[in-house]
Amino acid sequence: MRLGRHAIALLQAARDAGEPTLIAQAEAMAMAVGFLLASRLPEREPATG
Repeated sequence: MRLGRHAIALLQAARDAGEPTLIAQAEAMAMAVGFLLASRLPEREPATG
């Protein structure tokens, strides 16, 4: 979870700096971290509605 907090902090800093390249890179890293964290969740049955 600490990795997720670091990714969010980096994204916020990039947005504060207003640098489009840094923002794009930080967004890509945040998405990669999100996928990594999601892959560690246990498998569940799909919800039916």
